[in-house]
Amino acid sequence: MLMHVPLSELGETWIDAGLAGDSFRAAIYLDRAAVRERVSAALPELHSELQTEGFGEVFLDVRAVADLPPRTRVQSSAMMSGRPAALASLLDVRV
Repeated sequence: MLMHVPLSELGETWIDAGLAGDSFRAAIYLDRAAVRERVSAALPELHSELQTEGFGEVFLDVRAVADLPPRTRVQSSAMMSGRPAALASLLDVRV
């Protein structure tokens, strides 16, 4: 699931997350380096909480918005312009 979440403290935030069985993965894309550092520092605690909640495998990563994969970048641009209906194969959420 790809989510765009413009947060007041974090700025433009994209979260690409998925579940499969007892595995959880999330890549968090942030536009500012200082924010990426702050969120990266919080990942170990989130990782532990998710494992405590029963996830056997947890993958969490923080990346720059510039590192969005090309396909995701096209999808995210469509979401930003208000055209997510054209992306039938993507479950998207704009919060």
